[in-house]
Amino acid sequence: MAKHAGIFLELSGSREPPIAEAAAECLVLTVKASPSSATGPILSNMGRIVSVLETSAQCHTPSLLTQLQCRILYVLMVCCKEQRIGDATQRLRPAPTIVKSDFISLENIVIRLRKSSSPQVAEAAVNAVFELQRLPRS
Repeated sequence: MAKHAGIFLELSGSREPPIAEAAAECLVLTVKASPSSATGPILSNMGRIVSVLETSAQCHTPSLLTQLQCRILYVLMVCCKEQRIGDATQRLRPAPTIVKSDFISLENIVIRLRKSSSPQVAEAAVNAVFELQRLPRS
């Protein structure tokens, strides 16, 4: 199931509300079901996460936007925490390839979302940026 995390992430950026909503929910469920397996595909696509967060802000209703942003930020938080824990316990799994410029872009957008007018998004962004900034930097 976790091998589909990248596909769910891609579809979460759809301009079609039912597709974006269903894909974001599937992404959350995937991360809940298998966080260690989903972490690599998700963190390797930080640029796509940035794109999803930016695209959803331009083409969805405020209520759907709040829902999508909260879900994506939750997934990001869980994956960052899982990666950090995995690094600390030295699990034998390959570390995701994280592009530095994508990391910086994602960090910037999540920091901006901490000031969201939606309390749910602001709280999710605070949690996500906390975990994102705790990731080891190479």
